[in-house]
Amino acid sequence: MTMLDPSATRVDGRRAPVLRAGIDVIDFHDAVAQVLRWAQARESRFVCLSNAHSVVTASREPVFRKALEAADLVAPDGAPVAWMLRRLGHPGQRRVSGPDLMLACLASCAASGEPIYLYGSTPQTLHALAENLPM
Repeated sequence: MTMLDPSATRVDGRRAPVLRAGIDVIDFHDAVAQVLRWAQARESRFVCLSNAHSVVTASREPVFRKALEAADLVAPDGAPVAWMLRRLGHPGQRRVSGPDLMLACLASCAASGEPIYLYGSTPQTLHALAENLPM
């Protein structure tokens, strides 16, 4: 197991190496709160949700690993990743589900009046998203 570059961006200074991928030690509610703080501060950030596939890919693909290292938050989106963090000495770590994180962030934005921007795909897909998201 290779340790990460100590200058890697961290949410709270607790990023642990799972294989060669740096994963943030963070719980679900803190992840939602952090994303909302960044949104309210109008800070441009990016969040990665890492499952076992991403961790293995990062261990084999230096470009992918660099992308994870550059992320402002790399949450453990996968039970095996959370399990490894617990084995590495972070006993309370649980999975931070990507879909659940997105829905919770959308709900927090709706409650605080924070605007969101949907990007991608076709106009029809964006319209369907806008109509079906719980905002």
